Amino acid sequence: ADRGRVLRQWSESLGLPVIDFVVPFASVRRLSPEAFVSLLHRIGIQAIVTGEDYRFGYKAAGDTEILRVLCSERRME
Repeated sequence: ADRGRVLRQWSESLGLPVIDFVVPFASVRRLSPEAFVSLLHRIGIQAIVTGEDYRFGYKAAGDTEILRVLCSERRME
């Protein structure tokens, strides 16, 4: 419920549609950080919102700084 409220507020604030997209863990759990961000880019994700302590990729190899770099390389936010 809180997640939906936050997404609605962002959508209204940005004047853009915000889509809550959840990636099934089993399908991505062994991907490297680079492969994960590349997958999101290929399917059309343009921006990612995470918490400060977000970890991703196989064995939690990626963090928010790596995510910023990988997204920047792909012109994602």
